[in-house]
Amino acid sequence: KNETVFCSVPLSHVPFLDLLGPVSRAGFEALSMTPSHVEELERQGLTAADARQRLADHGLRVAEFECIAHWLPGQAALFDRVAGYGDHLLAMTPDYVLPMAAAVGARSVAVVDMFRPALETDALAEAFAGICDKASQYGLRVNIEFLPMGSIANIAQTAEIIRRAGRPNGGITLDTLHFYRGGSTLADLRALPAEMIGMVQLSDARASTTDDIETEMMTGRALPGEGKLDVRAVAELLAAKGVTAPIGVEVFSQASAENEVETTARSWMGALRSITGRA
Repeated sequence: KNETVFCSVPLSHVPFLDLLGPVSRAGFEALSMTPSHVEELERQGLTAADARQRLADHGLRVAEFECIAHWLPGQAALFDRVAGYGDHLLAMTPDYVLPMAAAVGARSVAVVDMFRPALETDALAEAFAGICDKASQYGLRVNIEFLPMGSIANIAQTAEIIRRAGRPNGGITLDTLHFYRGGSTLADLRALPAEMIGMVQLSDARASTTDDIETEMMTGRALPGEGKLDVRAVAELLAAKGVTAPIGVEVFSQASAENEVETTARSWMGALRSITGRA
C-alpha cells in the first residue's frame, strides 16, 4: 500500500501543529517534517515524544524527514548563492538531521544537493554510502532527491550512485517536476527495480519547458494533473512496477502559500486521488 503523504515544505510558514488536523481530515496518512519543525516545537517546550503523540492523535506519521543538504565536499562555499538560506543549509548535516528524524519516528530522510560542485560519481557514491551507514544505526532509509540544478540532476544518475554505494537502505525520492525538468525519461524509470523508489512527490508545471527552473520549483508549480507534464504516466508506471513507496503531493505555488490549510489539504488530496485512482 502506498501511504498517502502531505509534503509540508511548501507550507513552512504554517505552525506544524496547525497542519495536523486539516491534513488528517483531508484523508492523508502521513506528512513530511523538517528540522525547522522540530526546532519550532522545542521552542514551545515540546519533545520529540510529544510530537509523535500529537501525530498519533491525528492518525498520522512522518513519512519523510527533509532534508540533509550539507554532505558533499565543496558544498559550503556554494550556499551563499541562496540569499538568506546559507546558514540554514550549512546546518543540515547528517549528524544534525538523522537523530532528529529518528526521534520523531520518520521512515526515511531525504538527501539533496542544490548546486554543482562537479564531483565524480564515485565520490558522490562514497559520500552517500557514509550517510546510509549512519542512518542504518537509527533504522532509517535514505533517499536521494535529485534536483535539475544540482550535481545529481536525473534519475539515471541517481540510480548509478545508489548502485555504487551498495547500501540496502539507500533509495530515491522521485519528484515529478524534478523528473521531467532534469531530463529523466519513462524508460529510465522503467529500468529501475521497484524497491529503489523510496518516496514519490507529485507536482505539475504550467509550461512544458522553462528556463527559470529554480523559480518555478519554489513558486510556480501546479497541482498534479493540472499542468503540462505527464504526471499520470509516471504514476501509472510506478503502479505497474509494483512500487509500494509513500506517495504525496508537494506544490510550491501562490495558492498553497495563501489558501487556508484546510483548502490546500483537500485540493492536494483530490489531485492525488485523481492521479493514483486511475493508476
